[in-house]
Amino acid sequence: MNMLVPRETVAQNVEKREAALAAFRESHARLIDAQEALAKANGLLHGISPQNGDSYNRHTRDNEEFYIRPIKVLDEADYMAKVEFITSVNLWAKLIEHTDLESIMNRRQKDELRQALITDPPEPTVENIFATLQARFAGLNHTIQEGIADAFTALDRRFRSNDTFKFKHRIVLENALSEWGGWNHGWRYDDTLMDVERIFRFMEGLPPFPRHLSIVAAVEAETRGSYSTGLPQTLIETDYFRVRTWKNGNLHLYFTRKDLLAKVNKALGDFYGNPIPEKREADKDDGLTPKTGLARNMGWFPTPEAVARKVMHEAPYMKPNGEPLVVLEPSAGTGNLARLAVAAGAIVDCVELNTDRAKTLSDSGLYRRVLPVDFLTYQPAADALYNVVIMNPPFDRERDIDHVLHALSHLRNGGTLVAVMSAATEFRETKKSVSFRAIVKQHSGRFYDLPPGSFREVGTNVNTRLLTLRKGYT
Repeated sequence: MNMLVPRETVAQNVEKREAALAAFRESHARLIDAQEALAKANGLLHGISPQNGDSYNRHTRDNEEFYIRPIKVLDEADYMAKVEFITSVNLWAKLIEHTDLESIMNRRQKDELRQALITDPPEPTVENIFATLQARFAGLNHTIQEGIADAFTALDRRFRSNDTFKFKHRIVLENALSEWGGWNHGWRYDDTLMDVERIFRFMEGLPPFPRHLSIVAAVEAETRGSYSTGLPQTLIETDYFRVRTWKNGNLHLYFTRKDLLAKVNKALGDFYGNPIPEKREADKDDGLTPKTGLARNMGWFPTPEAVARKVMHEAPYMKPNGEPLVVLEPSAGTGNLARLAVAAGAIVDCVELNTDRAKTLSDSGLYRRVLPVDFLTYQPAADALYNVVIMNPPFDRERDIDHVLHALSHLRNGGTLVAVMSAATEFRETKKSVSFRAIVKQHSGRFYDLPPGSFREVGTNVNTRLLTLRKGYT
């Protein structure tokens, strides 16, 4: 793979673009001359043509429209702006092709790159091109990891976990195939399977398959042209997959290379900052006994502004009928959630164990109380419970479950809890997660996806979800 274009090659391509721009500028001047000459010729033709139309020249009118009609040329500034855009996009596209950059990008990255070239391609100077390509390849390892995360998340939401996904049986791709045969392009599972197969090839140090040799082509060969007969039920086997297609359009995918899947799981763990955990003893009870030890750095990642606003969107109106609600943010950190609640009219208490952060919260004067204690040891009086809890607890080793369950005991009946949680909470099969989901169901709780990378700006790729519930609401 030619990872970088030599500087002299970049310079040669930039020079060719400049030559093309000069040639187009000259051609514009000639087009203006042609426009004027053609307008003059058409004026002379008008002078010898019948004024009201005539059946005798009707057979030439189509020829006049096609061959000698006047032309309209943009003024030079508009014309050259269009030409500069076109030549810039084409030069970038050639360089992308020349570096094989496309072969290491997944579907989402390709779409983003195409969109950038549609809206605002960078000016293709030698230095700009070279710096851009250097930056792309300097982040190659991250690009590959991000590509793995994107591809496997598109395949199955359970991969949106900061824990290792444990493949057990199969992955079902619903409505993958259309009733006419071939792929249901609304779901784009063909692109997803191409990405997954490309990743397995990469894990073995092999180049990606072209489409006509891929798993996608194998499925197409078995299902194409089934409009009159209906979709077949087939079994397809390749080096990496066993695929069953069904008459209802569903596709069942089995991974046959568990060694490569293990590598994928490790790459996902590295990307999400959570390596494959060591085997631990099985829980002896329902798993809901809270952990007493503190998480590393207290498990603190400040809530990004976009996430905080989503939390507030799911929370109730903070000043119904002019009366402020009483709100708690446990493990408040820098108060990114608490500040928004105050701004919305609520009375807010904060709990924050870190003494420096607790002092900063207290000194702000925004909050009714700031308690510098371990949240899991704090319990308000029965007559001092809260209307709302908004929280972003530590995630490691299922501590978010401990904190959410403790927060539930701080709520009045009918009160609302909105919590940022690890995406794994919805999918883990540990006793703790299973027991927790049963409690969530008792309160008609719901999980909502947050966009991948929601916490990237604060230093972690961990995937997250929002949990909302109302205490006692069934």
